[in-house]
Amino acid sequence: MKSLDYKVPEYKKIINEGGYKYFKNFIGSNECQQFIEEKTLEGISIISNKRTSQNVRNSGLEKMHHFFSVDYLPFLQQFLKNETSEYFRKICTNFSFQHLGLKKDFYIDNSVALRFHYPYEICKRSKLKQNAYLKLNLKNFRQASQELKKTLSGFSENSLNEKDRLTSIYHRNLPVLARIHGPHKDTWFGHTFDAINLWYCVAGVNKLSSMVMYPETFGIDFPHLKHPNYIAPGTILPKPYKVELPNKTMLAFNADILHGTHINIIDSTRIVFTGRINPNKPKFYDETSQAEYPNWHLSSDIQKGINNNILKFPRKKNFGKQKVLPLKIHIQDKIQVTVGKKLNQSFDIPLFEASLLDSGKKIIAKFQNKTLLFFKIKKGFKAISSKCPHLGISMEDGFHEGENIYCPGHALKFDLSTGKSDCKSLKVKVYECYTKNKHIFIAAN
Repeated sequence: MKSLDYKVPEYKKIINEGGYKYFKNFIGSNECQQFIEEKTLEGISIISNKRTSQNVRNSGLEKMHHFFSVDYLPFLQQFLKNETSEYFRKICTNFSFQHLGLKKDFYIDNSVALRFHYPYEICKRSKLKQNAYLKLNLKNFRQASQELKKTLSGFSENSLNEKDRLTSIYHRNLPVLARIHGPHKDTWFGHTFDAINLWYCVAGVNKLSSMVMYPETFGIDFPHLKHPNYIAPGTILPKPYKVELPNKTMLAFNADILHGTHINIIDSTRIVFTGRINPNKPKFYDETSQAEYPNWHLSSDIQKGINNNILKFPRKKNFGKQKVLPLKIHIQDKIQVTVGKKLNQSFDIPLFEASLLDSGKKIIAKFQNKTLLFFKIKKGFKAISSKCPHLGISMEDGFHEGENIYCPGHALKFDLSTGKSDCKSLKVKVYECYTKNKHIFIAAN
């Protein structure tokens, strides 16, 4: 992305060109950090106990997953929504006037998102599958332990509605707290066009736990799934940009930049607060059935401490259109070959000409029972299973360079020589290959 032109207000560059910018130690960041940290510790004390809260205080919020149960996180988020939303909306308002160049009244989304992400290995052991999670009374956070016990003891696999069923399938029925966003535009999930996301790092935003962005895709009209509304299979993605932020940093970015979540594979809790502003009257995408976000405030009201004057913008009465720009981005080529046999019947037989791999392309070989991806790397020719072991998303659409390929789902990087990723439990199978008579063969096991 081109650097932002400081002669033009930041908000216009972000909206019109799909920009993003970091603001470290912005005006009011120290007060904001202290307020959120203290409220988080207060919530932990109420939901768990004072000793747990003190342990987290002593170790830092990044280490709270060592002391505070993953299944308590929904209650903590509910508590913090109650306690911090008004405050954070004011932070977003002041920030936008002071740093984004806004001079006139603008709109603030009533919804504030609180994102707590524990390491994947902890989250996948959560007891809260979809049905159980939906039954929790999160307002009962003062009796969280009893609420969990009651919900889980009476839990049964009742049928889900179609939306929740498809979402659960996409996430391979992982616990809700182990689920993370695939690549998407926020408008696909019911948010407004021309919105600026204000993404505040409280703790733990590392390249291996953070958000993933594809800034050069802004303005491209991508196909997407209906439930959940992530990018459709078959869309080849460029190299992911992995966000890393110091604590007390605000990231302002266009909500329609394609972005998702990196699977958290480090020993750190990631905590982010997100607000949204819109300089224009909120307009919505008409091809989504996701949740509505019709409630907005005027920035002038927030500055005066008025939080009950909510403006309503129902989606069906406020449709808009996305920006489609005449952009061209470099997309890696892929070549598909069909093998008329099962994989175990295809060892030591010629599959395709080796020269197809000379240009750095990936070859997708479709066997009757499996799909493999073939590459030429420094150590020779290698093939890997096409499915990412995380959610089974096909890596046919993932970016590859050198010795690595990135899963297009959540940007996990795999070594093409070993199949290993930075997550110990997630490894893809590697098949040894060799050349003979200028053709590629898979070596027998």
